[in-house]
Amino acid sequence: MNRRITVDLVATIILSLATAGMVAFGISLLLPRFGKQKIIIAAGSPDGEAFTLMQAVKAVVERYDPRIEISFLQTAGSVDSLNRLERGEAQMVTTEGDIIAGPSARSVAILFPDTIQVLLRNEANIKRFTDLKGKRIALVRSEGPFRSFVLLAQHFGMRESDFNFIGADDASAERAFARNEADAYFAIRPLHTGALIRFVAAGDVSFMPIEDALALHLEVPAFASAAIPKDSYTGNPMVPATDVPTISSDRLLLARSDVPDSVVYEITKVLTERRQEIVAAIPDTAGAVRALPANIKAPDGKNGLTAGLHSGAATYYNRGEISFSEGEEFGAFITLTVLTILWLWTLRSGLRRRQKDYSDTFNRRVVQLMRESQTTHVEDRFLTIRHELLQMMMKAVIDLDHDHVSEQSFQISRVIWQIAFDLIRERIAAVGLADPAALTEEAIRAGESAKERPWSLLRDYIQNA
Repeated sequence: MNRRITVDLVATIILSLATAGMVAFGISLLLPRFGKQKIIIAAGSPDGEAFTLMQAVKAVVERYDPRIEISFLQTAGSVDSLNRLERGEAQMVTTEGDIIAGPSARSVAILFPDTIQVLLRNEANIKRFTDLKGKRIALVRSEGPFRSFVLLAQHFGMRESDFNFIGADDASAERAFARNEADAYFAIRPLHTGALIRFVAAGDVSFMPIEDALALHLEVPAFASAAIPKDSYTGNPMVPATDVPTISSDRLLLARSDVPDSVVYEITKVLTERRQEIVAAIPDTAGAVRALPANIKAPDGKNGLTAGLHSGAATYYNRGEISFSEGEEFGAFITLTVLTILWLWTLRSGLRRRQKDYSDTFNRRVVQLMRESQTTHVEDRFLTIRHELLQMMMKAVIDLDHDHVSEQSFQISRVIWQIAFDLIRERIAAVGLADPAALTEEAIRAGESAKERPWSLLRDYIQNA
């Protein structure tokens, strides 16, 4: 019996551990859908348009989906942001489209176009990009804009060493141009934003044309033909005086591939369907950014360098709904079915073993009483044995109703009990004792109050008594 109990115990422990593991796995699947999700977005400098736009997006997303909590990570630019994404320090980033993202990045949306704008001092006598050779360029020698400048320089047959770059950071580069300490100011920004507005307002500046958009696109697929429209910057005289050809690239929103689909789906939905609310969430001090949400759209795949689409964003753009996949549902069904069958089998096996142990214990006691009835010579002991046998059978009838013993085992035990009862009755008759029915009358009444079985076992007791 001890061996059997040990086997049952081991089976129950193993099954319990398997069930706990499946429950934990199920919770891990459900938490991304229903639990709190903290998302860190690396959005560059707080002074940048992307940072301001994503702050407004945060306000709208958290309004409609409180389970998503968004915070921001200030970075030195797109390259720094992408590196932090790869290291897992951020779950989403805003980045320039001409910078190659790492393997963990997936596209979510195009936020707005970034236009390459080269602002020139009129007295510098610069007409085209090749004229910048040897000139002072207000540009930080790091991050995305500098990389783009070097790509342009290489296209026109020049190298990094052909220029004199001024500025340790964006602020010092802007100050250098404002103080006439630089001949050109290179920026990749949305039109009519940032320091460019102040520089144009100060006067005596113009925009340099970049006319090789098609050739540049072949070299850098992220580059596309663009223009700085006539008089897009208020000035006197108007700046620019005519449309100025240039190139642009998209500012992208990327997410790590392991960000839950449901989170990316909700953020994509807000970006696409709640643009007016995003505009309303942009403060008055950043009025130029309010035009940018109109440019939000799905990645178009024209840029061969763009990371693949995140599955959560793809589900939204394909007008799908985030739900459990057929594979997940089928796997859950099979797992639950197998666990249910195993638990039923274990519980049923344990019940049968307990019923068998009950019957074995009952039978051993009956056999002991049977042997004692044949060996004892104490007359009072005969009556005690007879009384105990009746009590045992009446308890067995009640236990049968409660499934403590199986019907098959009960019938076997009843046969053994009947033999023992007949033997003790014969011994009582042999020694000439009085009818002991009165001694068991109370026990018989208790048996009659039990649930009546089809075979009227208690009536058999009364007849046997």
